[in-house]
Amino acid sequence: MMKTRDRILQCSLEMFSQYGHVKVSTVEIANALEISPGNLYYHFNGKDQLLTELFYEYEAAINKLMSFYEDDVQAFEDYWAYLNVYVGLIQQYSFFYRDMKVIFDGNKLLKRRFMRLVHNHHSFFLKMLTSLNENSEIKMTEAQQSSMADTICLIATNSLDTQLAEEDYDLKVITQRIVLRIIMLVEPYFSNKSKEKYLHEVELNPVEATSLFS
Repeated sequence: MMKTRDRILQCSLEMFSQYGHVKVSTVEIANALEISPGNLYYHFNGKDQLLTELFYEYEAAINKLMSFYEDDVQAFEDYWAYLNVYVGLIQQYSFFYRDMKVIFDGNKLLKRRFMRLVHNHHSFFLKMLTSLNENSEIKMTEAQQSSMADTICLIATNSLDTQLAEEDYDLKVITQRIVLRIIMLVEPYFSNKSKEKYLHEVELNPVEATSLFS
């Protein structure tokens, strides 16, 4: 059985992700868990501590995922499957990006760690594009790769879908839409063999063209 502390963190993450942390109070979290506000405050001093704990979880999860990159990404399809997991993780903690001014303005240490994490996102996307280029899956100049990494980072961390999905929140659907947008951005730079692989999948499954990559 999950401990109360872990249940509070999980519920907070789900509610912050769906509604944004600004719109969710500790009382609402306690009510959702059917515990008293006092019980919640026994484990956490308030939303600031909840946010700090969730950020450390997120930071650790991203770093762990990045450590698997070299072993897990080998074939063309692997890049997009990996990207699907990476973007999904970002979207799970999307409230940090939506509400970052409110969250980080009063916490300089957390703000520095957050900015380092954003930089790591860019580095990861650039590494992925560079690897695709070196394997002749795409054709891009270094300048194009850097610019594309910036754009992918913006799309992955500032999804309009997440901001508009309070009532019909579906993390998997949101993630697939974002990954599809990223694929569509990169697709004009695909080599002929990569286009054939991608178009073949779209042919097989035109309704869910991202199935190969999810």
